[in-house]
Amino acid sequence: MSILLTGDHYWIGTDTRQYVGIFLSQDTSFNGNGVAAYNFLSKTIWNLTNGNYHVFLLALSFLTVLFFILSLQKLKSDFFESFIAVFIYISFYFYFESFNIQRQMLAVSIAMFATCFFIERKYLKALTFFLLAVGIHSTALIALLNFALIKIKKDKKSLVVSMIALSIMLANVNIILQLFAEIFSHYKIYISTVESGSLAAGGGALILGLFFILIAGTAFFMTDAFSSKIYSFTFFATVLGSLFYIIGMNSQMLIRIADYFLIFAPVFIPRAIKKISNRFLQKNIVNCFCCAIVLIAGLTIMTYKLLNNFGDIVPYSSDIRFWM
Repeated sequence: MSILLTGDHYWIGTDTRQYVGIFLSQDTSFNGNGVAAYNFLSKTIWNLTNGNYHVFLLALSFLTVLFFILSLQKLKSDFFESFIAVFIYISFYFYFESFNIQRQMLAVSIAMFATCFFIERKYLKALTFFLLAVGIHSTALIALLNFALIKIKKDKKSLVVSMIALSIMLANVNIILQLFAEIFSHYKIYISTVESGSLAAGGGALILGLFFILIAGTAFFMTDAFSSKIYSFTFFATVLGSLFYIIGMNSQMLIRIADYFLIFAPVFIPRAIKKISNRFLQKNIVNCFCCAIVLIAGLTIMTYKLLNNFGDIVPYSSDIRFWM
């Protein structure tokens, strides 16, 4: 991201100019909830670099990817799983989201890392990184639901109950957004956006959610989805996150909430592929076939979104100048 911003007047991402402006002015009053750690990071980079916003953007991007990679290591992903996970992370637009909702995607990565410690029962470290994530972006409070998912007994009954409960909640989306806005006033702009469509998520959220559900459903019927703690948790997280994408496709806020669950889809999918492939005698052929589907789907989604320039990912020019 930083490389693409080396020119004085070329930008990527819808929110980049806003974040750069806040960094250059060192404005600490915006979105008063959940920015203490972010403000500290911004102030530190400002002091160390004499206000170089290129370094600031590079740091945000680096940390976002770093915590995702560290999470893969914590979740004991092998080379194949890590390769597919990184491919999904990039091609399914998780990485490109960090060009726009920069604070939140950093919080998502840190919250993911915190969840890894929670899985290992290292609760103090989990709490530390969870609070750090909340200090970056208040929506990281959603990660508490991941902690709950880890603790609940995961079987067919709990899966059905969770899906029904979530579907009922999402059917009353404006009530959820109203409650969230009562705690964090910044999000009042998302109230009633489902009906108005003014802040619709767009970008094929429905198709992406259905694709993830298809993979999770296939894994459910062809593998033991509850065979291990990590596999069952990532399965649950993928299913619930997909429901957010499908039912909440007309709300940016719900899609943002979904990312705290779906960030585990890149971990789940390659493991599901391996388990499904092992059910067949020609497991290598099946494995290649499943991987090809994921690779083609990822490239198709990324191409579609880039061609339509969702989130202004394609570098664009601006008349705004920042003098230092």
